[in-house]
Amino acid sequence: MGGSDVAAGSAAGAGGPGLDAALDGGGRGAPATAAVPRAGGRRQAAETDCRPRDSAAARAGGPALATAPGLFGLVLEHRHELAEMARLVLAAAFGVAPERAVGLAALPPVVHGPLRPDAARVRRLIELTGGEVRAFETEGGRALWLPPTAAALWCTPLLARALRAAGLRLGWARVLHAGNEIWIERPASTAEPLWVEVRLAALDATPARVLVLLRAVHRDAAGSHRFTVDTTLYVPGRRGAGGGGLARGALRLGRRARAGGAAPGSDKAAPARGGEQPPRVPYGARELGRFRVRLEDARAYAAISGDLNPIHLVPAAARAAGLPGPIAHGYALKAWLAHRLLAEVLGGEVWRLRRLGVRFRCPVRIDQEVGIYAGAAERTRNGTRLELHLGPGPGERACVTGEAVYLEAAAEASRRRGTGA
Repeated sequence: MGGSDVAAGSAAGAGGPGLDAALDGGGRGAPATAAVPRAGGRRQAAETDCRPRDSAAARAGGPALATAPGLFGLVLEHRHELAEMARLVLAAAFGVAPERAVGLAALPPVVHGPLRPDAARVRRLIELTGGEVRAFETEGGRALWLPPTAAALWCTPLLARALRAAGLRLGWARVLHAGNEIWIERPASTAEPLWVEVRLAALDATPARVLVLLRAVHRDAAGSHRFTVDTTLYVPGRRGAGGGGLARGALRLGRRARAGGAAPGSDKAAPARGGEQPPRVPYGARELGRFRVRLEDARAYAAISGDLNPIHLVPAAARAAGLPGPIAHGYALKAWLAHRLLAEVLGGEVWRLRRLGVRFRCPVRIDQEVGIYAGAAERTRNGTRLELHLGPGPGERACVTGEAVYLEAAAEASRRRGTGA
């Protein structure tokens, strides 16, 4: 499930012109972090070690993922994640839809932990997306701070399980990653286990499309909130079918959720606005860096993240989806943007970042060169808010737009001294 997939649906004629307007509805505040079972809670899942499964390199004692594996190797290594995705696809094929009268708040969350991020995989993720590993080393160098996109290493199967738990009839091949946002309360590292709760947080459905907001709250062993990741999915309805079973089922679930007092709130989508111009990279924006994603990079990223959507890896599959060729993973694009922001704006002080949200506007083709740009900055009570863009150049259409909130160096140093962090 790649972030740039949001344009794949449009390219194939499945998307609609109101996507940007629907996602732009209302400003989002910081997410409410519902209580998550602490370590030892009765819903605690089996301990998870976030290492590649049955990796030949790992069994031989060599560095895992040193090169991009073939497609067969990717499938073998991530067979457990693929099995979770397959169960979701089968649910869609057999028409599983939400029939019980239940609100969003009553839907069962997916609770997972303890989850132990593997330092070797985190290091590889940083290297693949243009980051400086030294900037993420903790004092003494015995662990790594988790980068803002580290959740890509474990969240894909958890999101699939949360959707299946909600009973949504979902054709996974038509799910488009429309946006992603992280709120960081306190940075986490590879030295500590995490507990993750994933739930369906908001749903907005029309006969033409469905917007789904999935929220993954990460806590430490003491139950303290560390960070929250919001993922927005866009599912277009089938043409001429009134949106299909997914839209009808989601509409029923949405109505019952609102009746149960679980309305999406600030995440509620706005009605579509026609004639809207796509966003462009501002002419006065500061360039933070340029890069291109090669096909071998996409395959290496798929191996480490478990996102094996063939539109990123197989030219024939991308063309079948209406694309000219394979496109870069959206989460990988966000990682490139995050690393340039950390290096060029925050001086490598990764703990200063407090929020980073992106919207995927159009795909970035494999081997296409794009730049990362910083736009207008504004001081707020929560820190400095900075507009971000990713695209071919100033004046060109932006492939990714985003916003970061970070603390000034002096304020963060004072906070860390006060808390002993």
